Amino acid sequence: MPRQNQDAQYLTRLQDYHRQHRALPTMTAMTELLGLSSTATVFEMVGRLKTAGYLAQGPDRRLAPGRRFFARPLLGAIRAGQPEPADEVASDMTYPAPLRKRFVSCRSLYVAPYPKE
Repeated sequence: MPRQNQDAQYLTRLQDYHRQHRALPTMTAMTELLGLSSTATVFEMVGRLKTAGYLAQGPDRRLAPGRRFFARPLLGAIRAGQPEPADEVASDMTYPAPLRKRFVSCRSLYVAPYPKE
């Protein structure tokens, strides 16, 4: 039976670590932080997160947050006025750099203007 992909959980742990330390851990430290058995497993996971845009290679070859590292789930848009049921499909929304300085766990909701008739 194939093992379930846990990259979302690993990403959450890396985001928490980054919020506390303002840097990403080394590959060796990630084995302990994420509970993985070897650095080879960490390299595979990091490769997947790089491909997805969550991690990037810094100029000094150290890991750095990628363009999607600070993205937050966006549940959808709603019209102002009468309530509508929310869709449970989440998509990512990337915040501008000034807002990323204060990394806070949150959910975003876009409120669309009421259409003129």
